[in-house]
Amino acid sequence: AVVSTQSTGVEQACGRAGWIRCSNWEGNQSTWTRTRQVLEALQEQARIEYGDCSIVTTLVCGADLLESFNVPGLWSNEDIERIVGRHGLVVIRRSGSDPDKFIFGHDVLYKYRANIMIAYEPINNDVSSTVIRRLASRGLSIRYLVPDTVSDYIKSNRLYEETS
Repeated sequence: AVVSTQSTGVEQACGRAGWIRCSNWEGNQSTWTRTRQVLEALQEQARIEYGDCSIVTTLVCGADLLESFNVPGLWSNEDIERIVGRHGLVVIRRSGSDPDKFIFGHDVLYKYRANIMIAYEPINNDVSSTVIRRLASRGLSIRYLVPDTVSDYIKSNRLYEETS
């Protein structure tokens, strides 16, 4: 049920954009799946579906996830190397983060720096899924931060409500 709920929310957030879709492949796995495996599976699916072996899936993430590459035991060096080397990253800046400096100080990221694109936004935007979940769990408004359909879906399904 959780996978179905999350997929529905993502599908609504994507709206009618023809260039982005939601896949529930990861949620349909019986156990936790490494990010590298998810990227590889989605890439293979896309290559088969579109008949184009040149398709590459890329990990889009916030600078906070990028910085988690330094958390001991969280990511294997092999996974970091394969994710950045074969798929690449698009990193969304967060206030207080310095992805350029972080990349410079990380040997694997620096090696594959040409595969990393940093999104520089003209207006500081710290909206993230973590912030949305936190606001919703505390009964605060998420209006204008997500599409109305997503906000309505979260409210009507009582997602992220505190259980205590």
